[in-house]
Order: sequence, then C-alpha cells, then structure tokens
Amino acid sequence: MWVQGTVFRPCREWARAFQEPHVPRPGIEWAAFMFIERIWHDIRHAWRMFVKNPGFTAIAVISIAFGTGGNVAIFSAADALLLRPLPVPHPDDLINVGSKIRIGIATRSAASYPDYVDIRDRNRSFDGLLAFTSRTTGFSAHPGASPQAKVATIVSGNFFRVLGVDPDVGRGFLPEEDAVPGRDAVTVLSYGVWQQDFAGDRSVLGRKVAIAGIDFTVVGVAPERYTGIDARRIQDAVYVPLAMWSRITNVPGPDPLTARGVRGLNVKGRLKPGVTITEAQAELTVIAKDLERAYPDTNEDVAIAAQTEFGMRVERNPLDAGALAILSALSLAVLCVACANVAGLLSSRAPVRAREIALRMAIGAGRTRIVRQLVTESLAIALAGGLGGIGIGYAGIVLLRQIQYPTDVVAFPVIQLDQRALIFSLAVAMASAFVFGLGPAIQTARVDLVNSLKTGDAVAVGRRRLTGRNALVALQVALSLVLLTMTVFALQIFRGEYEKGPGFRITHLAKLTIDPSQARYTQSRSLHFFERAVDEARRVPGVRSAAVTSSMPLFAQLEARAIIPEGYRLPDGQSSVRPWTSSVDESYFDTLGIPLLGGRSFRPTDGPDAPRVAIVSEAFAQHYGPGLAAVGRRFWVNDEPQGWVEVVAVARTSNFLYPGEPPQELVYFPFRQEPRSSMVLLAETTGDSSAVLAPLRDMLRRMDANVPAYDLQTIEAFYDARLTAIGRVITRLVGGIGLMGMTLTIVGLYGLVSYAVSRRTREIGIRIAIGASAGRVLGMILRQGMTPAWFGVPAGLLLSAATARVLPMLAPFTYRIEPWTFLFLVPMLLVVTLFAALVPARRAARVDPTVALRCD
Repeated sequence: MWVQGTVFRPCREWARAFQEPHVPRPGIEWAAFMFIERIWHDIRHAWRMFVKNPGFTAIAVISIAFGTGGNVAIFSAADALLLRPLPVPHPDDLINVGSKIRIGIATRSAASYPDYVDIRDRNRSFDGLLAFTSRTTGFSAHPGASPQAKVATIVSGNFFRVLGVDPDVGRGFLPEEDAVPGRDAVTVLSYGVWQQDFAGDRSVLGRKVAIAGIDFTVVGVAPERYTGIDARRIQDAVYVPLAMWSRITNVPGPDPLTARGVRGLNVKGRLKPGVTITEAQAELTVIAKDLERAYPDTNEDVAIAAQTEFGMRVERNPLDAGALAILSALSLAVLCVACANVAGLLSSRAPVRAREIALRMAIGAGRTRIVRQLVTESLAIALAGGLGGIGIGYAGIVLLRQIQYPTDVVAFPVIQLDQRALIFSLAVAMASAFVFGLGPAIQTARVDLVNSLKTGDAVAVGRRRLTGRNALVALQVALSLVLLTMTVFALQIFRGEYEKGPGFRITHLAKLTIDPSQARYTQSRSLHFFERAVDEARRVPGVRSAAVTSSMPLFAQLEARAIIPEGYRLPDGQSSVRPWTSSVDESYFDTLGIPLLGGRSFRPTDGPDAPRVAIVSEAFAQHYGPGLAAVGRRFWVNDEPQGWVEVVAVARTSNFLYPGEPPQELVYFPFRQEPRSSMVLLAETTGDSSAVLAPLRDMLRRMDANVPAYDLQTIEAFYDARLTAIGRVITRLVGGIGLMGMTLTIVGLYGLVSYAVSRRTREIGIRIAIGASAGRVLGMILRQGMTPAWFGVPAGLLLSAATARVLPMLAPFTYRIEPWTFLFLVPMLLVVTLFAALVPARRAARVDPTVALRCD
C-alpha cells in the first residue's frame, strides 16, 4: 500500500488534473519532478534525524555493514568457483552432455570420442556440440628451447565456433584440421601465452612452437575476454585439434579416437532457440538407448545426461560447493541477526518519535506518507551499511585469496570485488532495508494521536513492541548459538588435522613432477627414465631416499579402476567395485613414512613379466579382507586380459584426497606393472628440504632438458597450501562470522534492556521510593532481560541439531558436532548475554526516585 502511495500518487494527481477543465494540465515532467522533490525531502529529513541521533545511526549502520560484508565475501568466492558464467556469448544456452561417472565423492560428465560423434551427428536439439579435454604438456615458444609445463586443451574443430569466440588474431580451427588423426599440427594460443611468450607480436601467425615435442604451427590467438572453458583455470595455454589427441598424450593403450569405452571427453552443446533442456534430455535418452543396443559391450547401462553449467560444477567440486553452502548459510544468519538488531533499534525509537509522528498526522500527513518517510530512513541506513559492508567484504576477499593451488599449471580462480559483487552488495543492502524497516515503520505509523499528543509516548502499544523486541532478540540468540557451533566445528576439524597429521611425512621432503612422454619417450624408455631419476636423486647431497608415485597425496591425480575382489559377493546389479589406484615404486612407503601393517613392500623384481601384485589401504582391507587377512587374497582387474592380482601388504590409513576425509579404499600397484606417463619424484632430505630443490632441477636437466618438470616444491610448502592456509582462512572466516553474530546479539540485548528500563523508569522510581532494594530492582531487570535468552537457547539448540544433520550431506568429513560442544557454548552464551543485560540493569538500580517520579 505504501508503495502505491509513494510511487503512484503523483501520477493520480496528474491524471485528475486532466479531468478538471479549468486547471492547467501538467505534463509528465511535472509528475516526475514532484516525485523526486518528495523523495528529496524524505532524504533531507532522514539526514537530520541521523545527525540528531549519531549513536543510533552508528550502531545501525555498523550492524548492516557486518551483515552485508560477510555475504559479499562469500558471494565473491561462490561466484568465482560456481556462479560466474563462462566468458562466451549467451553462456546460458550452453549445457553439458555426457555419461555420469562417479569418482570418489565427485561426479563428472564424460563421453568417448565415438559416442560424441554419434550424439553430434544424430541430435536435433543443438546448434552445435563441442568436445574437449585438457592435459599438462611441455610447451616451447621456440623449437629447441627447454619446455615449460602448460595446460593444453585438446578441442574439436568446431570448438570456437560453437562457443561464439572469434580469435583476435588469425583464425580458429578449420573442419578439415580435425578430420585426419595426427595430420594437422596447428594450434591457437591463449591471450596470456601470446602476451607472455611473444610480447603480443601479431606476426606470430605461421610460427612454429613445440607442444609435447611436436612442432605446431600457430594459426590464431584467442581473445583477451575469453579466459578459458574451466572455471578453475585462469587461462588455458594452448589449443590443439582433437585429431592430435593420440600424438599429444603419447600414452600406450587404446586409441582414444576409436575406443568407445575410453570416456575422457567433456562435451558441451548450445541449444537451438526454443529448445529446453528437458526436451534435449529426452532426445539424448533415445540416443543412449540406441547406442546401448548397438554397442552392448561398452554402452550397457550408460545413460547420457544433459546438465547446466552450475549443476556440473557442483557435482564435480562437491567439497567447494558444500563449504560455500555452509559459509553462505552462516553469513545469511549474520545478516538476519543484523536485521533483527536494527529492527529492534527502530522499534525502540518508536515511543521517542510518537509525538513527532502524531503532530505530523494531526496536520494532515497520511499513514502512507509517514511509512514512506520511515522506509526512506531505513533505505538510507541500508545504503550506508552496504557501503561499509563493501569494505568488510573486501577484507574477507583478501583473506580468501590466501588459498592457492600448490601447482604451477593450474591457477586458483580469481576472487575479486567486481561489478557482480557490488551489485550483489547493493541488492542485499536494499533487501535488508525492507526486512528490518517495513515492520517497524508500519507499527510506528499506528500511533494513538490523543495519548501521544498528551504524553509523547505510545503507551497502548508498548507491551506489543516489547514482546516483538523480545522475539527479535531471542532469534538473535538462537542464530548466535548456531554460528558459535559452526565456529567450534571448523576449529575442531583443523585442530584435529594438525594434531593427527595426514598420515605421511610432512617435513624434510621435496617433490617434483616429471613427464618423459612429453619428450616423445616410449613406455619402456619412460620406465627407465624414472628408475634413473630415482637413482640420481639419491646421489644429490642432502637426499636420504627417493621414490616415485603417480599420485601425490592430498593433490592426487587418481584413477578409479574396476575390480572384482575374490570371494566377495557384490550387491545385486553391481558388476564390480571402483577403488582409487596409484602406481608407486618399492621405496615409496619408506620415503613418505607410511608404515605397512602386514605383508611386504614392492620389490624391483615386480616387473611386467612377474606375477601381478598390489598393496591395499586399511579401508580396502577392512571391507574386503577383512583386515590383515586381505594379505594373500586376490582381485580381478576388469580391463586386463590376465587380471588376477595378489595383495601382498596392507598400508596404514592416510589422507589421500583432502584433510579430514573418511578412510579411502585405495590400491597401490608397482609402477613397473602399472606404468604411467607422468610421475612425482619424492626426495627425503637430511636437512632443509628447500636446499635440494635447485640440485634436483639441475639433475633432471642434465638427464634430459627436453623432459618437462614442474611443481618443484618442498612438502612443507605443499602441505601449507593444502591444509594450513585453508585451515587458517576458514577458521578466521568462520570465527569472524561467529564474532560478528555474537557482537550483534550483545548489542541487541543491551538495546532491549535499555529500552525496557527507559519504559519503566517511573515504575522503578516508585518501587525504590516504597522500599525496594537496589538488588531487588537489579534482579527484576535481569530476569526481564534474560527472558529472550531462555527462549533463544532452546531454539538455537534445535537449529544446531538440524545443522549437525545437514553438514555430513554438504561436506563428508569424519568429524561431527559433539554434544560436549553445547555444554561449553550454552553457558558461555548465557554469561555473555547476562553481562549485556547487566549494564543497563545496574543503571536502573541506581535510579534517583526523585528524578524518576517526575518522568512522564
């Protein structure tokens, strides 16, 4: 109703002017002028009220700044990781297409090249269907130069056309350049590589660059505005056609361009105008059924799903999504506490302004006009608080920027205070103004004119206002308990991880990733290179032992393999299990400090011609063993012709995917029997691990300068990035949110008790005059002040219990919110609220009866 009066009243007056023939007809400019003039008067009046009450203004603005600041910081992180659209025209038209593959707690959508071709050629829902995959590769800006590790995105020929991205220099790929496997060695450079390695030289077209040891001809440069197809990558380095996939990877095994069972492609399609994702999904289901009938060996029970970009990011990065969901809920709770706090402050001012409101209504101002004025004041508070929240949000963004990936080739998404974050801040601030301002405004406009003009106080509605403020403070107490619970939970996780450790050595260790396949090494030559690298690393001064592994714990490039444990009955409908696998050498467990609980370690004789062996994790042994009885048992590897593998040992549990993870089922293979193209060289040191970094790099250059080496770092730096920095950021962020919520609750309770004391000053004076002691008055006020806490704590316990049930669904940690947490938090919260009520209560107990009796 007040919106109608505020916005449309000038328009109604303008319309009435046209109906009266003797009145000059005003134009639309007049109506707009009148509307702006009235808003300007409201703003000037609000400014005078704020200057007159600086204490109230400061508290209200700071409260909203706290509430919006946390939300701005979390939104910026969520935008960088999950929400930010792809940097292409009409990104909402792009959807992901592929089969859902479960990898641990994550799910990715993938397709084989033959399946992609069938879907591309048979569908009628898409204007175009592109495919791509990424790989770390060796890149040299000039043939013959030492390669650097870069990310190569291997793309279908229609990649840039479907995305709607036109290269700034040169062109994209031609259809014929993606037609013949291995024929057309052409590449498109990213804008970043063009600037960094070629200084933005436009004559780069036609030059030769080396990718994976192959000379490629540069045919184009991607535009600056296009920052890559993956939200986690600042910019892909180079793009090459899918026809060059086999030559780029140089990995033995099935040809990915012909093997229908090798699902390593990401597929995106641009929907035709008027086609919905539901319609596209129906067509993909039909195509999947046809492929299943045509290729039962590889496509049985393989569904093809259509998915939005946001849905794909959530499924692929469930930990990020879960953490952001938790942080968003906490920051929203702080905003609710801030709104409740300001609403309470506005309600407490209502009796003070009752006479002013009554006078304005007595001389002709309508309730709509009064409400509009009060809402304008709320909007001004929200705007000022939103501006302050930008500063608090930026501090949170600076804190979040401390999180980085411990690798040279993939960059953490840029978290920034950009235009989207500023618009979000303004929207949150304006929305909060209606949340905390509309109710008190309507209530304030309902004054009793007679009583207010006589006494200056809206006595009739005093009890209702006090009840409403009690409810608001109770809500603040409840939300504060939830915030404090989550703060303790975050501290518990990271403190527990610090004390427990990841289960492997985190000091006196250096690491380096090497990939001989990028220098055109064959599989046998790569194996020999890894063996030489381990032997040479042991000769480096300061190195005690060395080993190689295909997957570095806590930053694992893992592969899930389909196996069948011998003697284990699989559930109905399940043909195999898919544990994580890693290839390691015989020194891996000693070098990394992971003890074997039973059995033997790998031996140098566990080669290609020896019987197949494996070492399993405790979780695998407990599930299929059980326990140490797993030693000596076998399992069958589905994708190998002679797939029986004997378990020779059980390794102690360690973190492999992320800190605080549930125990993972993991199978270690000897790297000579399960060769990988890329391996991580680990070197245990006798002293400072940073002292061996340069010698290790020089050693590999002497062995072969054409073999790319990257991610050279100490395990201390790696562990700091993977746990310490993240733990520091999360605990500070959650702790700051909890502290803001608690501070706002204290302010709200203090304001409630102060308001109650001001309302009962005359009553308190009478009580003291007839003999009530100061202690009795103090107890009376404290009981009234603590009432919201007594109601808020049980509500907070219920909300915390609900939170404890939701957390495992968002973040699969081994930690849980323990009952002892509340035995600590509830008394602490009650003590804090007691002190918040004590200050105004003591002031009430010291009231001078003579002064109090003269109050009206």
